[in-house]
Amino acid sequence: MRIVLADIRGGDGFLSKDTVAGGYGSRLRPFSKVTRVVAAVKRRFHDVPSVHLAYVAALASRAGHEVVGSKGEPVDGDMAIVLSSLVDHRAETAWADRMRARGVRVGFIGLAAQRLPQLFDDHADFIVDGEPEAAVMRLAAGERLQGRVPSPQVDDLDSLPFPLWDPLVAERRGWRVPFAGRPAGESEVALRVVSRPSAVDPGTATIPVRLGFVRPTNLPAGAPVQVDIDAEKHDGVVVVPDAAVVREAEETAIFIVTDSKAARHEIKIGLSDGMRTEILSGVSAGDQVIVEGQAGLPDGAAVTTPKPESDASARDDK
Repeated sequence: MRIVLADIRGGDGFLSKDTVAGGYGSRLRPFSKVTRVVAAVKRRFHDVPSVHLAYVAALASRAGHEVVGSKGEPVDGDMAIVLSSLVDHRAETAWADRMRARGVRVGFIGLAAQRLPQLFDDHADFIVDGEPEAAVMRLAAGERLQGRVPSPQVDDLDSLPFPLWDPLVAERRGWRVPFAGRPAGESEVALRVVSRPSAVDPGTATIPVRLGFVRPTNLPAGAPVQVDIDAEKHDGVVVVPDAAVVREAEETAIFIVTDSKAARHEIKIGLSDGMRTEILSGVSAGDQVIVEGQAGLPDGAAVTTPKPESDASARDDK
């Protein structure tokens, strides 16, 4: 059986789910320059996968099932298990409806679905009531779960496998490593990736990487250094502030100011560094985009625009 584990990232702002607010989740909306910076930092350093889904992945994999992840994109599968939250339940249930229309059975786990099942009943084949491990073990063994499924806690924690993070973590690409500092007397220092693992360490959700200097340097052993890792670099592309991008389940859009009205444009996005997002289609360089207050904004709404700031419009990134 192919099982899809979904941690849906719909709506706007930075979302945290089963690790904060008692499991109901929280959302940070970037409504100002300061909060945009905070949201960008959180996306880069605090966007950790769900430990609930990691245990589900480990249990399903141990039983011989194929496990794949999704953050909102449609994925082919036989079964989908969705991590529930209060802050983003509309996006989660909308994704579940689309998957059920494709013939996929859908279940919800997490505190929100457990305590507020009325929000999810009409969009699920089953809802796990309790910690998900016991119910998932029954599901992996072939039981057909239906309705509200009691799932008592597992007393023997040693019987559980270690969490499996790989299906929940985006694939890492080839890395180019620029050196952020320069030793005295040297104009340039180049680094190369000596080795890196093929998968994330399941115990720490991290990846150890060994770097080496391309040529000898006078840095003493033990000297602290700082490096930036660029997974990929695109030149000459159109970029917009990340806060301008509106994500609604499978759709990604942006609002452009045209004749003092907000025009909604569906877009395709490329790379993002947490503060700026590459736009592959749907926006042209020079378009004035809305970066605040666009959540729930109707297409064609009248808008009042102050004098545009230098970073509030799409531009060519050189």
